[in-house]
Amino acid sequence: MGIQCYHPDGISVYHPRGISVYHCTRNLAYHFHLPFPGHTWQEEKNWGYLSYKSSEELTAAYLELLVKLEPMLEKGLSAAVYTQTTDVEIEVNGLMTYDRELIKMDKDKAAEVNRKLVKGK
Repeated sequence: MGIQCYHPDGISVYHPRGISVYHCTRNLAYHFHLPFPGHTWQEEKNWGYLSYKSSEELTAAYLELLVKLEPMLEKGLSAAVYTQTTDVEIEVNGLMTYDRELIKMDKDKAAEVNRKLVKGK
């Protein structure tokens, strides 16, 4: 069973006949808009859901999202998927740039929190 919603707070994810997966998609209020000049499909008029001014600000927002997923594990969440791994043409919501040359956030911090979330610590 896939779940899409606007806010992860308080969502009931348990489904007795299947695996519960949280899709972090466009519908979610956390889609990471941060263009990097020289690494976009076009130089101007790029688009995204929420804008961040720096890699540090983007990393903080991503880590905040992961913290909000923690209580969902206790309610039966099996997986969470961020569906736009790279920028796609004018959409700059990806975790990586359009040319795949840059990871937009601090990958070490993100990996550390992801590991803790998976281990349940």
